[in-house]
Amino acid sequence: MRAKKIVVRASWLSAAVVLSLILVLSAACRGQDSVNVPLTLTVPTETERVFQTPTPPPPPPETLIVCMSREPESLFIYSEAFIHGETSSQASSVLQAIYDGPYDLIDYQVQPVILGEVPSLENGAVRLEPVTVAEADVFFNPVTMQAENLRPGDPYLPQGCHAPECIAKYASGEVVMEQMLVDFRLQDGWRWSDGEALTAADSVFSFDLDSSGEIPTTKYLIDRTATYSAVDDLTVRWTGIPGYFDPDYATIFWHPLPEHQLASLTPAELLAADQTGRTPLGWGAYMGSEETPQPFDRLVFRFIGDDSRTALQQLLTGECDLLDESTLSPLDGELLAPYLADGRVELSWAAAPEISTLLFNTDPVGRSGEEYFLATAVRQGVAACFDRAGLTEGLYGDYGTLVHSFIPPGHPDSEFVSTLPAYDPEAGATQIRSAGWVAPEGESGGARVSWGVAGVYNGSRFEVEFISPDTASDSTLAAWLQQDLADCGIEVTPRSISSDEWLEPWPAGPVFSHSSDEIERGVTSMPQSARSCWSHAASVESLAVSGEMNSTSKRLPL
Repeated sequence: MRAKKIVVRASWLSAAVVLSLILVLSAACRGQDSVNVPLTLTVPTETERVFQTPTPPPPPPETLIVCMSREPESLFIYSEAFIHGETSSQASSVLQAIYDGPYDLIDYQVQPVILGEVPSLENGAVRLEPVTVAEADVFFNPVTMQAENLRPGDPYLPQGCHAPECIAKYASGEVVMEQMLVDFRLQDGWRWSDGEALTAADSVFSFDLDSSGEIPTTKYLIDRTATYSAVDDLTVRWTGIPGYFDPDYATIFWHPLPEHQLASLTPAELLAADQTGRTPLGWGAYMGSEETPQPFDRLVFRFIGDDSRTALQQLLTGECDLLDESTLSPLDGELLAPYLADGRVELSWAAAPEISTLLFNTDPVGRSGEEYFLATAVRQGVAACFDRAGLTEGLYGDYGTLVHSFIPPGHPDSEFVSTLPAYDPEAGATQIRSAGWVAPEGESGGARVSWGVAGVYNGSRFEVEFISPDTASDSTLAAWLQQDLADCGIEVTPRSISSDEWLEPWPAGPVFSHSSDEIERGVTSMPQSARSCWSHAASVESLAVSGEMNSTSKRLPL
């Protein structure tokens, strides 16, 4: 059996470390790399026979093999496959070798990598400046929270106002608001892997590309940006529209892309080009190439499918040095346990800034025009009927954390959120019954039926549909939910669909079209600021497993 792999090697170019990314076919077992050594045949003299010593061959390259489930569809940061595709996590892992930063997120705090410092009000890189705004000018509406054109009667934040209490109403003429300016300064000396200098213009080029209607990004921040321009070769300045103050201003830096390489291509061409999707230029420790491997240190990405037992076997046989999280899940804890106990594998894991949530009543009208979750007592009853803690332990074992909001544990703002309702199915069933959902006459158990429930026809059975992606963990979650709610008289019909269908853009997909009763959804938390919200959620963990390696191998920091 042969497995496809990406080989990524390190070389040196001036002061910058670079790498080659190669797509090759490799046998399943890893052998010693061969090296061609030039050989010159001559007849040695007597003196040479006495004093000549053989020249040792160069050492074989040190190679770290990282195994993933699937090959990334695209490594282009603005492609649909990278943003929403099923292999986006694999692509992100590969790009960690090609790009370094531009930011790292450590303990939910932004740390600069290619920038000199994190912009702040204290260091003067962030400023609020007055600006004159007239009718029809673009501004940020503090009530609708949208970028709009100023019209008479619109609410706005006058200069010095940063709270709802001082919102004014626009009448006519010119008014003075404030706008936020943020300066980002690159460290000098960074270079692309082809030797060209990394400059502020590369970040501006990326912003202009993101602004294009052909690029499938949300444009949320684009719409709230007045200008994004290079002040000099190393400094980029973001200026927000009047009245918009982003609490995450330190992250409003567009990921640089090599303008000198890509400027001649249209956005549509960039979405399909090999130099963006397959072998992107980076400034990190490695670069992309299609050359034959040379005896340099190499990083190899192999794609071995999503069977956990196969992945573990290849780790133990040395065909993989490290298993990416895509090859495993927290459900594999029992599979790993004996090998962790005897020290043959090591597990490195950390809580990821991502949570899984259950959203109810995403179709507020329902398939029959009825609103099953309209009553507060029903929603509170469902919350009490669902055993979140049990699910978290059963689904994630020791690698999951029950969280109380969209803000995961450890986040600086997590202490300000409320606690979850207690698991009490008896109390939950009582609340659901109090809203008019009664036991069916002559039946033992089964779905309750409505009697005097607001927004629901009498005699309707409490039957709902639950949609989730077709993964093993999501199937386990659906079965758990089905059992918990059945105990309270709610019949749940699970339906699994592909990730592509699940996240299909509005109006087709069930997530964004609100066309189902309940859905399961992953949400990434914000790096710094917290929103006022709460949910019934479980934290998803990041996993990586490494096996025993020989003494000359290197371990990647995780």
